[in-house]
Amino acid sequence: MGTEVTIEDVDAGGAVFREVISVPAGGYHDVRIDEATHAALNDAGRRPYLEVRASEAVMVMSTNHNDNWMASFHPVSLPEPAVGIDVSAGEIGCGESRTVSSGSGSSGFGGRAGTCRSRGCSAGCG
Repeated sequence: MGTEVTIEDVDAGGAVFREVISVPAGGYHDVRIDEATHAALNDAGRRPYLEVRASEAVMVMSTNHNDNWMASFHPVSLPEPAVGIDVSAGEIGCGESRTVSSGSGSSGFGGRAGTCRSRGCSAGCG
């Protein structure tokens, strides 16, 4: 048994295009949209977007085969951000700052850090 993957058009909720497949571990599957289906995906102001849902984490590569061929990879799983605030010194006093950082969690996306300062200081405090 493999990972169950459902691919369907977004605007029509799978009414124009829907495919359910089982992809074995280490395997892959090609989804191709023929001209008639592509035309139907664009009919009546629809956007030709597909949604991919899977029972396990999968990677998706999407391409367009026209004069400006392009390809891109998309993780189906959502990132798991982690946020931390250094509160080791207690409250933030007038003019003091603390570091706020976001880590990568298990998603592999890079972390960021920034500084916040206290607000509402009395006059003459910097």
